[in-house]
Amino acid sequence: AKDIEAQVDDGFGYLPSGSQIILDAVARETVLENIRSSVRGTISALERDQRALGDVTLEEFLTSTERTLSEVYASGRSWTAIRRRAGVETSALPVDEEKVLARMWRLTCVDDAERAEAYARCATPDAAAPDRMSERDRLYATMLVAQLWPGWRGVTSVEDGIAQLRSMPALCREVRELVGFTAEAARQVPRPLALQLSGTPLFSHATYTRDEILVATRWAQLREGGRTTVGSVTGVLWVEELKTDLLFVTLQKDHKEFSPQTMYRDYPISQELFHWESQHRTDISSPTGQRYVNHRAGGSRVVLFTRLTKTSELGRAGAYTCLGEVSYVEHRGSRPIAITWKLDRPMPAQVLKDGTVAAS
Repeated sequence: AKDIEAQVDDGFGYLPSGSQIILDAVARETVLENIRSSVRGTISALERDQRALGDVTLEEFLTSTERTLSEVYASGRSWTAIRRRAGVETSALPVDEEKVLARMWRLTCVDDAERAEAYARCATPDAAAPDRMSERDRLYATMLVAQLWPGWRGVTSVEDGIAQLRSMPALCREVRELVGFTAEAARQVPRPLALQLSGTPLFSHATYTRDEILVATRWAQLREGGRTTVGSVTGVLWVEELKTDLLFVTLQKDHKEFSPQTMYRDYPISQELFHWESQHRTDISSPTGQRYVNHRAGGSRVVLFTRLTKTSELGRAGAYTCLGEVSYVEHRGSRPIAITWKLDRPMPAQVLKDGTVAAS
């Protein structure tokens, strides 16, 4: 694979005399990425690398092979599954381990230390049980259970979910090593949200799956009669308990994945300003429209989450970056309402760059 990659980089120097292939920078990178994915990313190739290295940590495996998390976790794969195929992981296979391992990709977005440490404790068999955790740690435990058992399918309570997790030693090891690696590799500096939302375990500039956000804001709860994380949650969600509107934005909308009615014009204007359109049915005179434009006077808050694409490089639902709280600046029109929001904290430069390109 490396020889092929080198030829692409060097302009295909081994072609017959008089022949040439000319690629611009974007096309060259696309070709390289396709080669890496097809040659390096097969399960058999991963298995060979793992067998050659033996019993190493996830970080050692990634560093030694120069692989990315995407290569390991694409298509529902997991590091433990690769280790088992390579004969490195030889412990007994728990009944439901394979099902849960297929969802490990959902933890690749954990990029803040507090969440990583909380998830690692949940995956430590001799750590405190959920009924002995602090309220915040119990909420993190519920977030982790929602990640590994979406929609609460297969678990009856937080205690049950954590007990099942801790009964699978290889899975616990992978959780601890994965979230430790992703948090250490994070490029952004997360900060707690404003005081009014400080009890919610969400940080600005950290990345979350939608399920994590729904649990963190207590919209979804693992209890009898509680809402699940599975359903038709749209791009906006009012959380009555927090008096907070959650805005979920996909910056680069694909016509194949979005209907004409949901191709909203959402984009960053600058690092501190964001242009956002409400749902088409929202009239400026409606209670929802008035809540948006008068949220400060009404005592409610608005939190903005963005992602570049609906589908991630893993081929799964993309995770969202929390841009934090936003405040109303101005609006135009109705059905939809075009609102300019001011961010409490400037957005990461990469989000601004991606959003600007997507809107152009």
